[in-house]
Amino acid sequence: MRILIANIIAFVLLVQAAYAQPRQNDFPLPPSYQQLYPAVVHGHDTLVLYSIRPVLIMPAPKFKSRAEWRRYWRLVYNVKKVYPYAQLINYYYHESERVMSEMTEKERKQYIKRMEKYLRQRFQKELVNLTVTQGIILVKLVDRETDKTTYEIIKDFKGSFNASFWQTVARLFGNDLKQGYDPAHNKEDMWIEYIISQIEAGKL
Repeated sequence: MRILIANIIAFVLLVQAAYAQPRQNDFPLPPSYQQLYPAVVHGHDTLVLYSIRPVLIMPAPKFKSRAEWRRYWRLVYNVKKVYPYAQLINYYYHESERVMSEMTEKERKQYIKRMEKYLRQRFQKELVNLTVTQGIILVKLVDRETDKTTYEIIKDFKGSFNASFWQTVARLFGNDLKQGYDPAHNKEDMWIEYIISQIEAGKL
């Protein structure tokens, strides 16, 4: 089961990275999985265009039982495990948008083959060790970072057939590639958002 989930996640990473511009026949990871933002030049100033994510204000968690305490810290562990992958997917997603218009269909196919080989070598061991629960959280965080579900991303880049196939496989193991992220209405997503805010503040 873990291998199957790892293959689905690796496929998502492949889709995002397939169009990234190679450097000297290599595909280096972005430093610290950094995010890039568009900018405009106004006079002598360069202004970054950045949409601020709505801020979720929550009190520190209080637990009614030790079981709730354990569930929370298990969620913390899982979010910290997969959040860097969601950031990496977001990086490659925006990079692919930047360069896709410059590539022919033949070039895109060649890059896909090269990137598939690179990504399997780079991520296979890590992704095989992800649990089903971590895979579910990652699917949610992909939507958080890119504003698109994993299903929509696969459909955009690989077509409806591939998207439907991987959705069927995911559903067999309790995942849903159409799963969105909604911290305003979903309690678990609310806690995930709180945990991410603590991670980004350096408190976790």
